[in-house]
Amino acid sequence: MLQELGNKGIECTSNDQLCKPRREEQIKVKEDGILYAEYIVPPGHCSTVIIYFYVDNKLKGREEYQIDNYKSVKKDLGFITKGTHTLALEAKGVTGGCNKGKLNSWGGEVNLHILPDPPIFCRS
Repeated sequence: MLQELGNKGIECTSNDQLCKPRREEQIKVKEDGILYAEYIVPPGHCSTVIIYFYVDNKLKGREEYQIDNYKSVKKDLGFITKGTHTLALEAKGVTGGCNKGKLNSWGGEVNLHILPDPPIFCRS
């Protein structure tokens, strides 16, 4: 199952590298499974950022996106149950490129992939 959350930019109101506010989205999960979040770096990305992934306000993973590396990564965020949840992404800037010591804004496209939970005898 795929949920496209679309492209969204965040203007940072904080005065350092950790951007506030977070990007938050309410997601509706139709069945239990393994949640993968895919953050797609936009072409105008001009500095390295670290993206922190939260589900229901619990940190589930992080990924560093280097300058000029327009990649997307499916990040395994673990098991998720059926129902409504909050997905949040938080960005932390890294000095270099257009970042002179403060992250002013960030953005990108987010897609969610939910795969059925494998039977217990198939888990590693």
